Amino acid sequence: INASMLLEIHASASLLFVPPPPAIKRFQRTLRRRMAEGELDTRPFEYTVLTPDTVTQQRLHERPPDGRVTYLMLVAGGLEDVATGYINAEMDKYRPCVGTVLREREKGYAGGHAGVGKVVVQVDDSHDARAALHDCPCIMGLFAFLGVQAIPVALSAVEQPDKDAISGPIESFLQKTDLWDQALHLWRHHMRIEQQRFVDGSMWNGEVISKEQISAKDWTEKLGAVPFRASCLRDGHHGDVKSQDIMVAMGEGVTGRHSGWRVKLTGYDMEVMAIVFHSSLAYGIHLNVRNNRRTQDVPSQDRQHLVSGLDRRIRLRPSTAHLMLRMADVHKMPAGSVVLDPMAGIGTIPLEAARHYPVRGMAVDTDEPVVDNAQDNVRHATRNNLMKGTVEARVGDAGQLDGIQDESVDAIVTDMPFNNVCRMNLSLLRRTLQEIARLLKDHAPAVLLSRAGDIIVDNVQQDTGAGVWHICGRHAVNIGGLEATVVVLRRQPR
Repeated sequence: INASMLLEIHASASLLFVPPPPAIKRFQRTLRRRMAEGELDTRPFEYTVLTPDTVTQQRLHERPPDGRVTYLMLVAGGLEDVATGYINAEMDKYRPCVGTVLREREKGYAGGHAGVGKVVVQVDDSHDARAALHDCPCIMGLFAFLGVQAIPVALSAVEQPDKDAISGPIESFLQKTDLWDQALHLWRHHMRIEQQRFVDGSMWNGEVISKEQISAKDWTEKLGAVPFRASCLRDGHHGDVKSQDIMVAMGEGVTGRHSGWRVKLTGYDMEVMAIVFHSSLAYGIHLNVRNNRRTQDVPSQDRQHLVSGLDRRIRLRPSTAHLMLRMADVHKMPAGSVVLDPMAGIGTIPLEAARHYPVRGMAVDTDEPVVDNAQDNVRHATRNNLMKGTVEARVGDAGQLDGIQDESVDAIVTDMPFNNVCRMNLSLLRRTLQEIARLLKDHAPAVLLSRAGDIIVDNVQQDTGAGVWHICGRHAVNIGGLEATVVVLRRQPR
């Protein structure tokens, strides 16, 4: 590593501190002086990008040692590092080893649903570790890991892969991967967890079945003719190859490895899934089966605390909300801290905060029917003892939050609807930034998710933000297949 790269690392690291410690400032001054005097190497640093070909050679993508198991987690694309931080901090006693299947980017390509973040984690093989990952609030889907593979992509209208160039390697990979034993071991244990938590008349792998039917299922060590489904979530350019072709190849690969198994599109016990994003392909056995998702979509989540307003077109996933709360350091705040969402919708973010932390959540929205939905969700979560904190939902204008005192809020976390549910409203944006600056305590964070991230940053820097905000970071994210930005701010001292 050379001096230029070291300076870049320190410049990024200093954003974690408000204000930066004097030691970091002294180091940066010394480093710049010595670079200017020619004492240090300042040649351009060459990056080595980790591709699926090299990823598969890493320890996480090999058969785990005895007493260890490997999972594939789906998280909000672009927030993989935040999810990794959660796993390392909250699951430290299970000795996690975490790696990321890097997302590929094509210039001008928006991403799509398969652009979700893909994180591989290896932990101790214990009931407590399995249960902790099963209930991890920052992930949208949990899989028993089967491996990562590289596949051809269409480089141009002329250079396009044929079906055999993709289908053959997929079939061969699923027949030969040495992760099957550990994946089936995890699948058995997680099916028992799902079995114990099943509520009569709920969805199981896309079908409504009874508690009696679930209780009759037996996942023993000796598996017979397992009914399974091969599913595919795909984005990218693969010539004439369709998702159906990939699923057929997967089915043939699985039955080639397990001769007694049979493909079954409905009423199946196991779902083997592939997430295909351009030239990377990640495989896993789905472990969260109590859902009602479409089979070619990102897994839905447990929303037991959200019962009202779920028919709305735009809904933030609880796992994404949790990662945003993590970015605001809500998990470090003392009991009774105030977490405000001034554009709360059905209350997903404040409810997620109060569900996991002893904080006071405040949900504000201008739409009265939506606030009614939020209040219904608060009553349901309170009645069923699903919260560690409290939430208050009220009607209000994000640009004029009357009734909330100056410097009374510890964190503001919100999903701003600009360029998504509604058009960009610069006047409302400026008034909202002024209002949240009034409400936040000194050094308190504001985490803003929006499809208008550049406009937010411009306003923070040029207009209302002068001397008010410190920009801690911005993250390009994939939310429901759409490109957006998470902007992290901190209130400067008054």
